[in-house]
Amino acid sequence: MTPMSPRRGAPLAALAALFVLTACGGGGGGSSPPPPPPPPAPTPTLTVTADSPSASPDGAPVALHATVTPSTAVPAWTLDGPGSLSASNGSDVKYVPPTGEAAVDGGTATVTIAAAGLASQTLTIAVAAAAPEPGRHWSTMHEAGVRWQGVANDGSLYVAYGDRGHISTSTDGQAWTTRDTGENDTLTAAVRGAHGWLAIGQNHALLRSDDGLVWTSLARQAGAWPAGATTLVAGNGTYVSAGRYGSAVSSDGAVWSSTDRSVLSAAFGNGVFVGLDTSDHLLHSTDGAHWLDGDGSMATVDSYTPHGIAFANGKFVATGNTGTLTSTDGVAWTTHAGPMMQDLYATQDAFFTVCASPLWGDDLCDSGDGVLWDHHSPINTIDPFAGLAGDGHTWVRASNYGSLEWNPRSSDQWSTAVPGTIGNLTAIDDVAGRTVAVSSVGWAISSVDGQSWTRAYMSPFSATPHSAFYPMALAHRDSVLVAAGMLTNGSNPVAGQMTVSTDGGQSWTIATNEAAPVRAVIDDGHRFVAVGDGGQVYASADGTAWTTLATVSGAPSLTAIAHGAGVYVAMGLQGALATSPDGLSWTPVTPTSDDAAIDFIAVLFDGHQFVRIGTAILTDGRHLTDGVVQTSTDGATWTTQSRPVPVALGLAFHDGEYVLLNGESNTNGSLYSSRDLQTWTRRVDTTLASAMSRDGQDLLAVAFVNGQFVAVGANEMILSSSH
Repeated sequence: MTPMSPRRGAPLAALAALFVLTACGGGGGGSSPPPPPPPPAPTPTLTVTADSPSASPDGAPVALHATVTPSTAVPAWTLDGPGSLSASNGSDVKYVPPTGEAAVDGGTATVTIAAAGLASQTLTIAVAAAAPEPGRHWSTMHEAGVRWQGVANDGSLYVAYGDRGHISTSTDGQAWTTRDTGENDTLTAAVRGAHGWLAIGQNHALLRSDDGLVWTSLARQAGAWPAGATTLVAGNGTYVSAGRYGSAVSSDGAVWSSTDRSVLSAAFGNGVFVGLDTSDHLLHSTDGAHWLDGDGSMATVDSYTPHGIAFANGKFVATGNTGTLTSTDGVAWTTHAGPMMQDLYATQDAFFTVCASPLWGDDLCDSGDGVLWDHHSPINTIDPFAGLAGDGHTWVRASNYGSLEWNPRSSDQWSTAVPGTIGNLTAIDDVAGRTVAVSSVGWAISSVDGQSWTRAYMSPFSATPHSAFYPMALAHRDSVLVAAGMLTNGSNPVAGQMTVSTDGGQSWTIATNEAAPVRAVIDDGHRFVAVGDGGQVYASADGTAWTTLATVSGAPSLTAIAHGAGVYVAMGLQGALATSPDGLSWTPVTPTSDDAAIDFIAVLFDGHQFVRIGTAILTDGRHLTDGVVQTSTDGATWTTQSRPVPVALGLAFHDGEYVLLNGESNTNGSLYSSRDLQTWTRRVDTTLASAMSRDGQDLLAVAFVNGQFVAVGANEMILSSSH
């Protein structure tokens, strides 16, 4: 074998060596250490700050800052509480404090800040209470009493029902318990039938109870029967509601349908319903849905036009203009001559009605047969009668002013079980450290603290028999308080009167009796000046001794008076206007044609100008929905500033704030305020609107007394505003 040449083998050896080195990772005698791990990423953080921990209503905004590091996440902001935020996203946001009106009592604003992937954070800002702004925020100073609409009895339980969903019950007519209904409608009727107790309201409220103690609201059925139903009767497994706007029938009290005839009032007995329609026809029905005429003769006897209908002692009785009608079946009726009688009520064994007294006024009369009637105690004309019910032991009567009285069926004397109010408050003032309010039936209430009130009758020895004092205005100087008003017989004004108190309304004496109503009074620091019907003006140095001054010609009735800048101004119906330099001698001012169509109700001097309010009138005397606000610097020339409300009824002023009372009935007496007489804002909130939810006009007057605005109205209602 020939040996390999060294030259030819060298390249192969080098190649092998290279292969070995490559496979082993190169030279250097071993491997390199792994590189160190990267440092951990920083944890994102959310930092929140505020430039101030507090804010004031209407004050400067508070700057808020949020920082997220290290991240590009955008903070999101939300707010719980008063005020607002300038933005909902971003690093820099401003908290905007609320207005003073929105934060009367202050509060806490809680701001929540969130960013993606991070826990949210919160910060709080204390919001201070707003500075007092009287006239803007109102609260109840004196709770209005219940206005009862009637009382019912099922033989074992009395149920009294009234406004704002009020129901009270009693087993004996003496001890009463208020029941919670959760309703705010005025309840107008109640009865017990096959499905338990049922109560209805003037705005379609429906309440049901198994025992008369626990009441449940049923679904309203606005189309089932018209509003204003005032009668509810039960029989033959059926309920029937009736009123001046129509009638309806129900088998269970929950589902209702209209009757085939419109029934005004109804009663049930002897297995039949008997009703009275709007044309004074007497009807009868066995199912409450389908009604038939009676014998028809009564519809042609005008003198017996029926007013009310009831059942007791096995017979129906209907009261009329000149007597009563009786029937056992609702078909055949017998007439009985007698005095005119009004609404009719029935207990288990007797009929009751309000009848004319042989002396004066009205009596409560009762009868066992509907033919022979006995006169009992006179009806208290200053405490309107609302209804009567009874069982075999007791009679109970209810009043519109909240009283419940009982009688053991043995005398004319009625005992008070639940006291009522003094009626509708018409004016308020402060004197001798006491707040004094007066009512439309001649009573006054006074208080030192606004919590505890003392009553006093204002006209104890009226010069006009059988009349009640209706005060319409108050004015005071030092400890002397004068009330101006009129004497009324029923609802008719018969004369004028002024009474005076020197002890803060706790006792009163008659100062003067006048021929015509006195509607307004002021004190200028030296004398009292009053005005009234017929353009009469009266003056007194001490509030007790009065002088009748010359009559302002062309003034059918002066209703308001004010004094300022050396000028006296009096005004009234049909634009009547007069001015005086001293309150003694007066010069009539001919109103413009526009002003002659306005009844002016109130006027005041605000330190710079006179401000008056009124309501435009139609040629037939009915008010239009057009209240007006006017101003004057001299009392003679007036400029219209605004027409803010339908019916302007009252006006007050303090520290740049005007408060106006809107007297339109369907608003329940709304309160408005303004600082420029141009822009007016309604101020009664939902709470007070609920408190005032009842028939008609609730608020009757407004004034600034004892450092706050005060509005007064129905059933001793008093509202106050110090903010």
